[in-house]
Amino acid sequence: MDMNDIVARLKNGEDAQTIADEMAKSLNDAVKQVEKETKQADRKTALAQEIADRINEYAALNGHKDSALTASDVENIFTEVYGLMSGVNDLLDALFPKSTQVKVKKVKKTDDDVIAEFLNTFINK
Repeated sequence: MDMNDIVARLKNGEDAQTIADEMAKSLNDAVKQVEKETKQADRKTALAQEIADRINEYAALNGHKDSALTASDVENIFTEVYGLMSGVNDLLDALFPKSTQVKVKKVKKTDDDVIAEFLNTFINK
């Protein structure tokens, strides 16, 4: 909502307090959204750092003491792996299209009937 919107609404007879309340609500919602996104980004970074620390620790236990994986490295690896997986899935979909549904013909014979008929026809001759 910009100045022109506010002026137009006031000219249409809307109460200034109503407009102010709407703006305050929108601002509060925006602040909550930013706080939520910031908290999520901080959690993501903390998890990436924890993963990097565990990989570095594992590498050191296996004789690679100079391993220096960072949270940024983990995020980049994650992005690359998922991008690669998406590309492979697209390729597989192109090479092996999804199968179409086939109508199944219902028969009155059971499995036992079919086996008995087969045995009678080919074995009991």
